Order: sequence, then C-alpha cells, then structure tokens
Amino acid sequence: MPSTQTRRKRRLGEYLTGLRKASSHDPASVARILRKSPATVSKIENGHVRPDFPTLSVLLALYNADDEQRHAAESLWEDAVEEANRVEHTVDMSPKYRAFLRSEADAVSARTLQQTVIPGLLQTARYATAIHVAEQRFQTGKRSLEKSVASRLARQRRLDDARDPLSLHAIIDEAVLRRVVGGPEVMAEQLRHLLDRAAAPNITVQVLPYQAGAHAVMTSAITILGFGDPSDPDSVYLEYHGGGRWIEDEAAVAAYAAEFEALAALALPTEESVALVRKAAVEMEES
Repeated sequence: MPSTQTRRKRRLGEYLTGLRKASSHDPASVARILRKSPATVSKIENGHVRPDFPTLSVLLALYNADDEQRHAAESLWEDAVEEANRVEHTVDMSPKYRAFLRSEADAVSARTLQQTVIPGLLQTARYATAIHVAEQRFQTGKRSLEKSVASRLARQRRLDDARDPLSLHAIIDEAVLRRVVGGPEVMAEQLRHLLDRAAAPNITVQVLPYQAGAHAVMTSAITILGFGDPSDPDSVYLEYHGGGRWIEDEAAVAAYAAEFEALAALALPTEESVALVRKAAVEMEES
C-alpha cells in the first residue's frame, strides 16, 4: 500500500484513532485481530496508509461504531482515495467534487491563479451560468447546471463568515477582463462585482498584465489551500476542463507556492489592478 502521508489520510487516521481509544483497544490488540503488524496499524492511524475497505469495516465493527460514526468514517475513507489524477466533476456533484468543497470549507486561506475566467469564489450568478451554458455539450441536464451555479454561490459565503472568513488572494490574467462572457451587460456586472469584492479586507485581487509574458503555469488554473493546523500542510488543486488534480507532495506544493509568489510580484499592485478592472467595466458598459 502507498505510504505517503496526506491530509485526507491523516484525517481518516485521526478519526479511527479516536474510535479506537473510545473502545479501549490498544494498537497491539488491533494488530493481532487484523493479523497485521503494529507498524501497519500505526501507519493507518498517522495517515501514511489508507486501509482497504474490508479492513476499515473490521475496524469499525471492532470499535463498535454506530451508524453515524460508520458513515463519517466511510466518507473520510472515500475522500482519502489515492489516484494519479484526481478528477472533480463539478457538474454532477460527484463525491470527489464534494471532497474538494469540504477541503475548501476547511481551509483558512486560498491563493488562486486564473487564466481564462473570474475565480469561482468571485463570480456572479449570471457569469457562472453563462460559463456553464457555454459548456452545454458536456452538461448532463438543466438540474446539473442549476446545482453547479447554486453550489458556487454557496461556496462564496465563506468569504463573509463573521467568525472565520476565508482569506483569498486572486491573481487574474488580464485576458479574463477582456473576454466577454454572457455579453457586455453580464460582463460589466461581473467586473463591478469584482471591484466590490476586492474592497473586502480578506480579499486581494491582482491583475497579471499581458506584459508579464510567459510563466510556468500558463496552461492551467491553480488554487493553493492553506489550513489552520500547523500539522495540516498546504495542498494544490490544478483545475482543467472537466476536472482537476490534487498535488500534496511537499516539494511540488512548495514549487507552486514559489511560482505564485513570483507572479504576485509581477502582477499589478492592488490599486493599479482595481483601476484596470474599473476601466474594463466602463468599456463593457459603454459597449
């Protein structure tokens, strides 16, 4: 089994550890019952190994987990799945997409770089709808479109949470401001909304101008999620059409974070970015 520690496997391990302690079992007795080594039990509990489902079922029975605890453990187990390419089907609200939403909801900060669209956390309903309508060839029906837009708007509530607002730093390519999504009226409304959001103390918006030239992550959008627990490392979500991929390797995450900071230095300062967005909004309104 893979032995790489990840945030999702660690959460599963912590949950199972809590159930074990509540049932008064010790790791050695669990290892004997499973007929596995104590080291394997340790790896499960510290997030290095995701147990197979039969092993999970045995553990839950051993710990006398009730229906609610079993459901919670199985959800964490699904979230902790290891794949080379972790795909998120936003239209269909798949379990994997819900896992991404839970990760975003748990985060305390998000740094995002967008090449072609306004970040989802800053989109208006009409702008988001226009994007999904343009993707209708890949839509499964009206219900999916409505759910996708509703979910996107619900995610935005984290930005205004009175107790724990999400800190958002968005770098937006200048091309995003020029692309007329949904027509000039929808686009003007979106740009005005972006200006309003940029005024919030927990939201930083920067525009990456055309003059910045080529950079290392031009072909995909990235989001770097940060978490409050020091033992919970940052993770990177690479977004592309129809899905996405999680990056949790420490060295790779550090490389993406360094690239984000480099692009933040190349992007226009906040005041200049706001001025450019305002100018684009006026041009849209005049058209």
